[in-house]
Amino acid sequence: MTIQGLQIKHQRRHLQMLSKQPVVSIFRAVLFFTLAMLTFASVLKLRLGVDIQARQCLPFTLYINHLTPPDQIRRGQILGFVSHGEVGHGFDGKLMTKMVAAIPGDTITIMRDQLYVNGIKVGRPMDLDVKLHKQPGAFDRTEIVPSGHAFFIGTEPHSFDSRYWGFIAFPEIVAQAKPVPGFGPDQESFTREILGPLL
Repeated sequence: MTIQGLQIKHQRRHLQMLSKQPVVSIFRAVLFFTLAMLTFASVLKLRLGVDIQARQCLPFTLYINHLTPPDQIRRGQILGFVSHGEVGHGFDGKLMTKMVAAIPGDTITIMRDQLYVNGIKVGRPMDLDVKLHKQPGAFDRTEIVPSGHAFFIGTEPHSFDSRYWGFIAFPEIVAQAKPVPGFGPDQESFTREILGPLL
């Protein structure tokens, strides 16, 4: 092979190596970014939550969960709690995400399967009576939310929530959930629609 042929061969090999470098560089950058985000999320106690149930309780499919309890519990917050017997044994130890509908001192009334908080209609009527082998109105009642507890709802009628199983104690609340924009309705507008004057 001539010297010119060797030079051309060497240049081709050099060009091939250069063409692979951007792929390696991109891979390294993506790997670094992923590891940095995982470390950042771990330090800040952030987790991505995905709701892929066929029948959702809230109209959002993607959440950022901050795994710390809130400083203050207010109506309209979307919070995560871990049940230890309150909900039913099939849910024990699982993180559940619902909206706070009532706080200590609020009066909740369920009349003809419709929830009222302090006399204000909240959400849609319940529809799990039949599935739970109960007669319509079986969960009708009036109660005052006790100190240190919250009353949670899903905003869909088929949500299995406090309307069926009662209150959740504050120590069970372990996370704050923020819906990711674009994966459901605007959270602020939606919360106003559900709770209106209670906010």
